[in-house]
Amino acid sequence: MPSQAPSQSQRREFRTSSQRNFVETDEDGVQPVARASSSSPEEVMDEKDILRILITTDNHVGFNERDPVRKDDSFIIFEEIMQYAHKYNVDFVLQGGDLFHDNKPSRDTLHKTISILRKYVFGDKPVPLQILSDQSVNFKSNPGGTVNYEDPNVNISLPIFAISGNHDAWSGENSLSVLDVLSQCNLINYFGKCETVDQIQVKPILIQKGETKLALYGLGYIRDERLYQTFKNQKVTFFRPAGEDSQNASEWFNLFAIHQNRNQHHNKKGNISESMLKGFFDLVVWGHEHEQQVVPTRSVSGGFEVMQPGSSITTTYTPQEAKPKKVAVLEIYKDTFRVIPITLKTVRPFVFDTISLSDYEDDLKHIKNNPEEIADFLKEHVTQLIKQAREEKLNNFENDEEALTELKNYCKKYPGLDLPIVRLRVDYSGGYASINPQRFGQNFVGKVANPSDLLLLSRKKSEKADAAVVEDDDDQEKVSEKKKRSKEQLLTALIKNDNNEEFADAATDALTDGIKIEDLVSHYLRETSTKKSGIAGLLVLNEFEFQNSVVDFVEKEELHAIDDFVTNDIKTKQKKLWSDLKQALKQSDKDSLTEEELEAYLQKYREEARANFELNRDKIIGDRLLKKASSSADGDHDEEQEEEEEEKLSKKKTSRRKKADSEEEEEKPKKRTSSRSKRKWKKRMKRKRNQKRKLQNEKRKIVTKRRKRHQRKKRLEAEQPN
Repeated sequence: MPSQAPSQSQRREFRTSSQRNFVETDEDGVQPVARASSSSPEEVMDEKDILRILITTDNHVGFNERDPVRKDDSFIIFEEIMQYAHKYNVDFVLQGGDLFHDNKPSRDTLHKTISILRKYVFGDKPVPLQILSDQSVNFKSNPGGTVNYEDPNVNISLPIFAISGNHDAWSGENSLSVLDVLSQCNLINYFGKCETVDQIQVKPILIQKGETKLALYGLGYIRDERLYQTFKNQKVTFFRPAGEDSQNASEWFNLFAIHQNRNQHHNKKGNISESMLKGFFDLVVWGHEHEQQVVPTRSVSGGFEVMQPGSSITTTYTPQEAKPKKVAVLEIYKDTFRVIPITLKTVRPFVFDTISLSDYEDDLKHIKNNPEEIADFLKEHVTQLIKQAREEKLNNFENDEEALTELKNYCKKYPGLDLPIVRLRVDYSGGYASINPQRFGQNFVGKVANPSDLLLLSRKKSEKADAAVVEDDDDQEKVSEKKKRSKEQLLTALIKNDNNEEFADAATDALTDGIKIEDLVSHYLRETSTKKSGIAGLLVLNEFEFQNSVVDFVEKEELHAIDDFVTNDIKTKQKKLWSDLKQALKQSDKDSLTEEELEAYLQKYREEARANFELNRDKIIGDRLLKKASSSADGDHDEEQEEEEEEKLSKKKTSRRKKADSEEEEEKPKKRTSSRSKRKWKKRMKRKRNQKRKLQNEKRKIVTKRRKRHQRKKRLEAEQPN
């Protein structure tokens, strides 16, 4: 399909990566411009040398799939994006993470996504791209370790290169993602997968089309704190196409796709700043951030351009999500590029507003305690927001008749797609009556797409805190300490889960304050363990890894994440402890340790482990590749070791038998005891009998193993020639 010429509002002149501003062109189309490095001023661009890429991120396919109104939104938008890939005749699609909303998408979501991909990816059109790098390194998830359009078993006309995001990141024992499944089906080319963070090596996919050479770098999502520490330790290596100091390096256009926090939402270690990236990149496509900033901006710290396409669907009710959703067509010619922004038409109009009832005190003072009158006042405001949302949607295409026609056709094809998303945050501080958000939303069923969460009620925690002015550093420290204490109280209220108004307020504040699962786990462990042992946190297990396993269990639905972590961590600790004990015995020239010495050593080990965790709390280690512990039926223990085990087991059994007999005589109920006491006594006796059987079974296993080894030894001796 021939490339359609962009409208005048979309035309932007090709520029070198060092130029700062876009320049509008005339009606005749794109004019060649002077290039600072490899291109001459009089050079005319050949269509065969222009590399076109459709760039999209954060599609969140499958979002709200159970919502009766919005269940098909993500699929409709994703198909529209794929239609633009055909309309603009792009060479490939670059997906910057979070293709799916859920780590384990439902069968319905996976079925619909595969249907869309098959419709637009397969075809007879040849792909004019040549891969010059080692494909077995770039495409480990693909069948045969090659790019999908070179597979002789399928016909690919539109390649898709995708990295993983935080929603569809790999997980589990074999480190697999849903993108690995699509890659095995030859529907996408999954790259940028990094299974360890101790040492990260990013190797580019070297792509050539005519005279244009592209070095495509990709790094899938890694927990921001971990990646931050790896960058800080200078353990991230980016490989250049022809070496860092080679003159041939300037022939390549360096494009980097990343999916991480770009802004400091909570702490400075919870994001990746632009200053951490290498300066040789020409353009960085930044995923994960949902705010649309598709027009590239110059990075002051890194010396490259940054494009932030944002999400293609509204997933959170924030002012940043209210911007028009867009994708972009990136056109590269040698070391120059231009961006064609494309506004998505099937995205529901979204409007966000915040009001405070105290600002309307003159109008509401007579109905301050009447929730029905306040609800009527808010209904009028919401009605205006609905009208505003539809007007803003039409204003985005007021100068484009073709786009308006397409928009109307989409609304006819998908009934209800014109229903807007409205979010009204209401501050009812000052003694105003509260209303039921669910009941309020029922008035707008069929008028908005989100009636159940249309209204968000909030209340100021303390008006004095809002009016306080920090005058010096001491006051600033007091305020920060006060906030910290309030957060601790909030977490405590959430953990207690009291069925009262305090817990309801705490839960509401938790949503607004961004309380994470990690915070709840850490606070719970600290509170409960302090009461029991006097020491905050876990004594043996790695607290940070435990938090990660809980997050994987909740967010990624890894049902065995916690069990696998506990099992593997305990095994590791046992091996370490056993090795240290052996070393201690050698140094002390003793054959054994007394119980007091052993308990003292264990306590010292716990304290060292806890101190080591505290010192390295901020040091982020890589995700463990959980592997099943392989144990063979026939161990390599020698006979002396088995005899020692049998002797220990026999002594243990004898001591337990004597103790059990004495306890049985002491605990035997007298004639006049109650039936309840007799039942308890019978349960204790049954438990002790089970322990005896267990010891007998263990001894029987050891004897059986020795007998088999002896028989095998005799058989081998008999087979040997004299």
